[in-house]
Amino acid sequence: KDKIKGLLIIVLSVFLCNQDLYSQSYKEQRRIALLCELLEKEEKSGYFDEARYLEIVFSINQYYFNNNDIHSSSELLNNAIRTVNAKSKKRNTPSIRKLYLLLGRMEATLKCYNDAIVYLQVLQQLCDIAKEEDGMYMMLYQDMAMAYLGIYDLLPAKLYMDEAIEIMERLYG
Repeated sequence: KDKIKGLLIIVLSVFLCNQDLYSQSYKEQRRIALLCELLEKEEKSGYFDEARYLEIVFSINQYYFNNNDIHSSSELLNNAIRTVNAKSKKRNTPSIRKLYLLLGRMEATLKCYNDAIVYLQVLQQLCDIAKEEDGMYMMLYQDMAMAYLGIYDLLPAKLYMDEAIEIMERLYG
């Protein structure tokens, strides 16, 4: 009897755990669906709030990334850069720089290394203009090194990695 009770408790626990996971998954999917609707309204609206728009994009992108939906993430980010370039009055904000960093990383993940390099070069120009802090440069240089490794261009890869390491040592000792 005690073994049967124990087994029933385990089965019930697993069932309830799965129900909870399903409920969380449903809630997350519903949240993303609502964010996508909100994103579409932002894109069609006459008033463009870049910060709000990119906050929504980054939230949706995080969901896609966490669920290994790389192609949806890439499509989202590419659409976002087109929208920002068409609608934003500003061309160089921390959010736009983050968007270019994510685009570069996404293209590298898709093994489109030349496209990644293009996005990261734009980011580098934006960082230079903005006099960005070392943290962004460190991530940029790491990503540039990886993209150049992807196309087997070892000299720029080494130069970018050396620069990233130098910044890391300066920042973190």
